[in-house]
Amino acid sequence: LLSRELAKPDTETAELFGAGVVGASLVALVLTAIAAAVGVIAFSGRPETRLLVCLLLPTIPLTALFAVISAVFIARSRNDIRAIFDVLSSALVLAGVFIIISHHASMGAYAVLQSGAAAVMALLAMATVSFYYRASPRRGIRRVVATARSAVPLGISQVLNVIYWQLDTLLVAAFLSTAMVAWFGLASQIAGFFGAIPGMV
Repeated sequence: LLSRELAKPDTETAELFGAGVVGASLVALVLTAIAAAVGVIAFSGRPETRLLVCLLLPTIPLTALFAVISAVFIARSRNDIRAIFDVLSSALVLAGVFIIISHHASMGAYAVLQSGAAAVMALLAMATVSFYYRASPRRGIRRVVATARSAVPLGISQVLNVIYWQLDTLLVAAFLSTAMVAWFGLASQIAGFFGAIPGMV
């Protein structure tokens, strides 16, 4: 939605980009608080799982910021930049995973790796997008409500889709061990990869 609006001629890009940053930040902060509360309540008897949830919380606002910046690249027909960031992010995480495995580190190290990778990608994206637009959050506040209102239908669809795809993992986590959750997550990722190949082609 933001990409479409930014691509329109005679658009006040700084104001609209600022509205996207402000809106995404507000939503991300609310979701971070909800995720923290769910982690405390749902995993009250599992301190190691609560720790993992807390370590992964920074990825929520960082991913939201990256999504807004990606909209700028799409609006400017620079999907190649977004692809480069995706490859860099994957390479960074894979390199970190190999180090974690070689040192037999805990799952906490992997959670820190995910949050760290999200922070690096967000900072790099912010530095890159400054060559195209400079956000004006103060002016963008005026457009947050209108932008959010138009994004509600798509947002609801995406939230329901995420719940649909993650609910099974939450159910496994609620009734089985952490190891079983890991094996289930691995199987789901493999199935998702092969299921996405037809769409790539």
